[in-house]
Amino acid sequence: MDLSLPSIRRPLTVRGARLHRGAEISGWLFLFVLAGATYLFSAFSKSWSSIPIFTGSLFLVVGLGTFWDRIIVGRPLLNSRTVVLCGVLFWLLLDPLLMRKGLDDFAPEVIITALLYAAGFMVAVWLGYLIKPLASVKRFFLNTPAQTNDDLLFVVTVAIYVISITPMIVAANSVGELWRLLLAGYSADVDVAWRRGMLGNQQDFFKSMARLLQLSIPFLGTYLISLRLVI
Repeated sequence: MDLSLPSIRRPLTVRGARLHRGAEISGWLFLFVLAGATYLFSAFSKSWSSIPIFTGSLFLVVGLGTFWDRIIVGRPLLNSRTVVLCGVLFWLLLDPLLMRKGLDDFAPEVIITALLYAAGFMVAVWLGYLIKPLASVKRFFLNTPAQTNDDLLFVVTVAIYVISITPMIVAANSVGELWRLLLAGYSADVDVAWRRGMLGNQQDFFKSMARLLQLSIPFLGTYLISLRLVI
């Protein structure tokens, strides 16, 4: 009788895990559907009062979804996914929730469409953490050596910087303008979120992509410093 206990408990454990997984996904889907219904209401009304309502529903999705995961699967409240979603709430959605000054420069339907894009990004983040990584991605990280080649890492860092600075060199009309572009990320006068104004044209898009590449350089430098300290 004792030998049969493991064979009986294992299916129950697997079934329980699947039930918890299904409950987790169902809870998030319910919240997303609720937010989608709020978007349809806002899109049809096209009124200023509907903007904080739709924005508030996105706040509820993150808040209730986080607590739902805590109750159902015991996931900690503070995790990487929560940090990313809360970053979207703070940097993008806090202004329309509070209807801060400057939003009246845009039409209500434009703001509602922008909120829909933000909601789509939040759904993509949720799916990204829900779906298991691809086999090729797993294989890449499994094959990463424990001890890296410092010379190779330095060459990669320089290559990333050269690639990232190329769009700025092409966009600059003078050395002074290039210097201003290089120091733009360290300016204290840069506004954030909705107060930044228009996103710009195709050239500005490539500048933004270049900034994202440059963000990897401090992380590589920090990694090298920490590696030296450990050794």
